[in-house]
Amino acid sequence: MEWMTKFVFKLILLVVVVLIVLSFVRQVFSPVDKTYVMAGKGQLPEPMPAAGIGTVNAKEASPSVIPAPPVPPVTGIPTSPPPTSGASPSSSPSVSPAGSLPVPPDPGNPILEAVHDQMLYRVLDANAQGNRLIIRLQVFNKDTDRLIEITSLPWSKTLFYNERGEAYRPTDVHIANTKANSGKTRSMVVSGVPAEVMLLYSELPMVRGTLSFRQIALLQLDVAIFSTDQAYRNAFWDPIAISRPVFRNISIQETSLSSENGR
Repeated sequence: MEWMTKFVFKLILLVVVVLIVLSFVRQVFSPVDKTYVMAGKGQLPEPMPAAGIGTVNAKEASPSVIPAPPVPPVTGIPTSPPPTSGASPSSSPSVSPAGSLPVPPDPGNPILEAVHDQMLYRVLDANAQGNRLIIRLQVFNKDTDRLIEITSLPWSKTLFYNERGEAYRPTDVHIANTKANSGKTRSMVVSGVPAEVMLLYSELPMVRGTLSFRQIALLQLDVAIFSTDQAYRNAFWDPIAISRPVFRNISIQETSLSSENGR
């Protein structure tokens, strides 16, 4: 019985293959059937006349225009006098568009102040002495008492760029009378009391005894702000705000060693 089942199965398989081949051959060699669309009554246009299409009269082709009703004159409204022959209607005085548009700031002007998160940051000066540079800023807190943190760690965004696009990170940061602790400087900024921030840079490139650049093209601070409650609990992992004020075109003043020693 097993051989009988196999024989029937092979026979069915052979028949299916033959039918597939015949269907493929018929599709290849049979003519293509055209599709006819039958239109119902009233869907076809009227037959063309035997004489053909004649010319259409221009008067018959142009649609009739119905004149608009006259508009009654409006009394009580003064009418402007007609323009004189020497002046055209479009010669009325117009305001220059340059007067209404704001003047863009000059990119060469210094930007020494910025306000972020109710705190005013102001650049005081930048003094170079040999290969060292000190940038002094003032922070004025307009809100409640808060604690700020500025780091000098490698991942800090407190950087300045010179006119050649070279970036430098501070080696030390002082806020008021607080110095850095493990690369982080934290200090409380009292509301309404200005606090001084000092960014110290060392090992800067020099040329003939002075710095190789004379201007800070861009200075960016990376300031983390904490509440007084976080400061009391020493919870410094989640600041309430991150401020990144930006300053531009800060001139560097040179301070000689002799004048510093003579003071």
